[in-house]
Amino acid sequence: MAQRIEPEGLIVSCDFCGTDWDGASPIIEGHRGALICLECLKRALGELQRAEDAYKCVLCLRDGLPAILPRFEHENRPGVFGCKGCIEQAADVFDRDADVPWTWESRPAKGAK
Repeated sequence: MAQRIEPEGLIVSCDFCGTDWDGASPIIEGHRGALICLECLKRALGELQRAEDAYKCVLCLRDGLPAILPRFEHENRPGVFGCKGCIEQAADVFDRDADVPWTWESRPAKGAK
């Protein structure tokens, strides 16, 4: 979880881009306080890629995920990964939230892998 104490209180940030949360912009919390902002989520949906090594997802905390499972990594935080399952789950939550002005246009058809 990207957080720090400042004179004005606890500041939390997106675990991927490092942007401080303003308390109003859309953000989703994973396990143990990991956060992904809507802007990173939108990027992640288009930038999921396979890699050469196993990894740990900061959102679900699963470790040893196989390299063939697509993941998202932001250039601001190298080595911090979000797995495809968590990215798609977050997209589903944002898409269904009436307070979030965003629609998941490229949602996979039910049953698609």
